[in-house]
Amino acid sequence: MPIVRPVILCVVLPAAVALIVLLATQRGDERAHRGRRTVGVVLAIPLGFVAGYFGVVPVWPSFPPAERWQWMLYLTIAATMAALIQGLLTVRWLQRMLVVVLIAATSGWLLARTASETPWAWIGAVTVSVLAVWLALDFMACRASPLAVSLALWVSATGAAVILVLAGNARLAQLAGALAAVAGALAVVAWFRPGLPFSSGGLVVAAMLIASLMYLGYYYNYSEVPSACFAAPVAVAPAAALFQSAVTRAARRFSPD
Repeated sequence: MPIVRPVILCVVLPAAVALIVLLATQRGDERAHRGRRTVGVVLAIPLGFVAGYFGVVPVWPSFPPAERWQWMLYLTIAATMAALIQGLLTVRWLQRMLVVVLIAATSGWLLARTASETPWAWIGAVTVSVLAVWLALDFMACRASPLAVSLALWVSATGAAVILVLAGNARLAQLAGALAAVAGALAVVAWFRPGLPFSSGGLVVAAMLIASLMYLGYYYNYSEVPSACFAAPVAVAPAAALFQSAVTRAARRFSPD
């Protein structure tokens, strides 16, 4: 059947790669091996996505790429290197923020600088989108359970895949599906390992991919999908963070003490 191969390459393969990385790095005592466990979470997202990328397009893109969507592979590699450095070193939040701003601005520049209309506005939109998703996921990683963070990412990536299918862009939809499969693998591991150490470094890769896929989906919109729909997956993480914050405040307000 024609659908079997895309499912294997864009769903099963990315999820399997992420699971292998997570299972290999989450063994042992949680406190004694926290550095290794943090690196495992940082690597699971990009390695799973890259596996899905080559499942969709089994060719390394030229440099610079011929098409703007191919920049996602190079951006993923660059963001992963930055994430590993942040995961291995003790850096302050402001320093992490500056790195994320650099990644977000670079993503906006590479993806939107050739936009036919108001390129600077689109560069700013992509940059702000990456920052919004990262800030929300980072907020949840500090205050919510790893399972909640994984589910927020899964909902966002799955919604992106659905919108891209409706937009008539099967290639980008498959890439979003690969990210959703990785998020699903994270959720499964987080269910059994509540102490899964999400770091802001690993989450910046996910934030960059969500924002980039939605901008590219808008740019390569081959259907009648309304423009506002492409903002919905980007808004999932901020909405989840606001909901989590509201629940926490309500729980504190009505606590017996």
